[in-house]
Amino acid sequence: MKFTAVLAVILLATSFAGEFTVDVQFDPEEVTMGSMAGYTSVTMHATPSLGRIGFPALPVASTPVALPAGTRALSVEVTGASWTSLRGRHTVLPATEPVPLSLMGEVNISIPRPDQEAYSSTENYPSTPASWRDPQCFWASRLPM
Repeated sequence: MKFTAVLAVILLATSFAGEFTVDVQFDPEEVTMGSMAGYTSVTMHATPSLGRIGFPALPVASTPVALPAGTRALSVEVTGASWTSLRGRHTVLPATEPVPLSLMGEVNISIPRPDQEAYSSTENYPSTPASWRDPQCFWASRLPM
């Protein structure tokens, strides 16, 4: 069974305004959870875990979207999603300082103090399940269509 999130990307250009939908699917079998120092680590196959130091370290999946020539994305909206509740209580491992791959296994990575505001909040983290980044980023391809 696939986890599906439907993203509607709203586009505005100098010549026209429009929107389109991108289906993004995640296989739940690619997400693994483990235990580390009293925290739950969450990883996803071939997906980096990015985050601010001390905030929950969660996998970040990017989806390249080719935009029509002369357009730019202004926003992204999740219009439908399928969620699965997990049993028990899970405190996600805080993000650590980045370590170069060449030093992995050679340096001791200490777990930072969790950010109190993020970990004591009753709100979801992150607050939105999807976001659009600046089109110059590597995952926001601007190819003519």
